[in-house]
Amino acid sequence: MPAKRFTANKIKSKLFQGREHILFYIVMCLVYILFVSLIVLYSMNIEEKTMLELKFNSEQSFNAIYMALSESNEKALAAMEKNDIYAVGIYSANGTLYKGLGDAPDVLPMNELSAAISGDQDSTLGIYVVNETEKTIDYFRLSRLNVAFEIGALSVSGGTSGNLNSQDIPEIVYVKSDGTDYINDIRTVKISVFIGIVALTVLFLIIFNVYNSNRKYKKEIARNENLVKLGTAVRTLTHEIKNPLSAITIQTGLLHKLLPEEYEGDLDVIDHEVVRITNLTTRVSEFLKNPVGTPQEIELVSFISDIARLFKQEIKIDCQNMKKIHVLFDADRARSVFENLIKNATESCEGRDAEVEVVIRKKKDNVYVDVMDRGDGISDEAMKKIFDPFFTTKIHGSGIGLSISNQFVSAAGGALRISPRDGGGTIVEVELPYLSVQTKNKKAEGGKK
Repeated sequence: MPAKRFTANKIKSKLFQGREHILFYIVMCLVYILFVSLIVLYSMNIEEKTMLELKFNSEQSFNAIYMALSESNEKALAAMEKNDIYAVGIYSANGTLYKGLGDAPDVLPMNELSAAISGDQDSTLGIYVVNETEKTIDYFRLSRLNVAFEIGALSVSGGTSGNLNSQDIPEIVYVKSDGTDYINDIRTVKISVFIGIVALTVLFLIIFNVYNSNRKYKKEIARNENLVKLGTAVRTLTHEIKNPLSAITIQTGLLHKLLPEEYEGDLDVIDHEVVRITNLTTRVSEFLKNPVGTPQEIELVSFISDIARLFKQEIKIDCQNMKKIHVLFDADRARSVFENLIKNATESCEGRDAEVEVVIRKKKDNVYVDVMDRGDGISDEAMKKIFDPFFTTKIHGSGIGLSISNQFVSAAGGALRISPRDGGGTIVEVELPYLSVQTKNKKAEGGKK
C-alpha cells in the first residue's frame, strides 16, 4: 500500500509540474480580473459619492436661497452668487415657470429631464443633467412643494409669472449651478481608472514576462546540467570504447591475412561496425568540444553546391539569382551541418524521391538556408525532442547529428529551426549572420590595429 501511494503521489507531482504554467496563467488572469473589478467598483463608488454630494449641495443651495428670499431679493441673489448658482426656479408639472430667479428658462427642457429620468438615476433623490459644453449642471427635484403661500415670496428678477390653479400645481424645483468642479472631478476619476488599469496591465505583463523568462532559464539550466552529466559519461565511455576498438581493428587485420576468403564477408561486417562506432565516438567528442572552431569566410552558394554533388540523388540549389553570399563559419563544422541536413532530407522517406531542394536567400542582415524535402514529415511528439542528443526516429540513426548541427549553428551566431512544409515534408531553416563588405573591412581594420 505505501509503495502504491508513493507511486500515485509521484504521478500527481509530474502531472502538476507539466501543467504548472497553465495553473499560473489561470490564477494570474483571475487576480487581474479581480483587481480590475475592484478599480471599476471603486471608481463607481466615487462617482456615486460625488453625485450625492452634488445633489446635497444643490438642495442646500436652494434652501439657503429660499431662506434669504424671505428677507429680500438682494440677499437671495447674493446667496446665489456665493453658492455659484446661476438660476433657481419653481415649475409646474408641464415645465412652465411659475417663479424664478437668475436666468431660469421660461419652459424646462422636458426632453432632457425625461431622458435623465429614464436613465439610471434615482428620481426620488433628484435628477441632474450635466452640460459639459457650458460646464453647468441642471438639477431637478420632482417632489411636490408643500407650502403654497411661500411660493408667492419667490420674486422674479427678469422672470415670468404664471397663474396657479388646481391643474398646474408647482412640483418641480430647478437649480442651475456651476459644474466645473464636478466635471473635473469625474474626469479625474475616469483618467485615474484608465491609468490604473493600464498600469495594472503593464505590471501583469511584466510578471508574465518574468515568469516565462524564468521557465526558459530553468529549462536551459536543466539542459546544461544534463549536458554536463552527459559529457562526463560520454568522455568515459568514449575512452573505454576506443581502446577495445583499436584491439578489434588490429585483430581483424590479422584475420584478413590468416583466414580463407570465405570469411571475408563476415570480417567486412566487423570492419563496417567498427568504423561506424568509431565515427559515432568522434561525433560525440565534437559535440562536447568547443563548437566555435576556427571561423573563416565561406561563400555559401559554391560551398553548398559542392556538398550537394556528393549525393546520388539530385539536389536542387536555388540561390535566388545571388551569385555570392558570404558568412563567417568554421569550414569543417559548416560542412558537418549542411551534409547532415541534406542527408536527413534524402532519407526522409523510403521507396520514392524526397525531392530535396536547398534555397539560399538573404534578408536584411541575415542569410537563410532552407533545406526542404517532400518526405514523411516529423510528428508533433518527435518535434519536441528533435534536438535532444541521441533522440532519433531512424532504425540505424545515432540521434546526435541534429544536436551537433544546432550546437555549431548557435556557436556561429545563428539559429536552426525545423517546421512542417505545406503540402507534406519538412523545412529545416539555418539562419546565419550575413558577412557584408563593411563587416569584412571592419574586421580587417581591427586586425591591422
